[in-house]
Amino acid sequence: MVARARSAATRLQARRATYDSRLVDALGRMESMERSLDHLEGKVEVYDHGRKPSLADEITALQTDHAVDEELAKLREKLSNKNAG
Repeated sequence: MVARARSAATRLQARRATYDSRLVDALGRMESMERSLDHLEGKVEVYDHGRKPSLADEITALQTDHAVDEELAKLREKLSNKNAG
């Protein structure tokens, strides 16, 4: 019985380590921010519709998109490493 109790306690501890509601909440907030950003970018595109962007505008937009994508990837990696560790 003692061995079963220790085994159950160890399994419970492992489950708690792999499931952290804070991680789930953080991922949910990150997805919500992504949706908000997509919505804002859509509004910007509506204002720019019909206007041909300059080369400088296109380069700036690409740099911004790349920076945002890199930051999101870092956050995802950090959160997944925290969950795995």
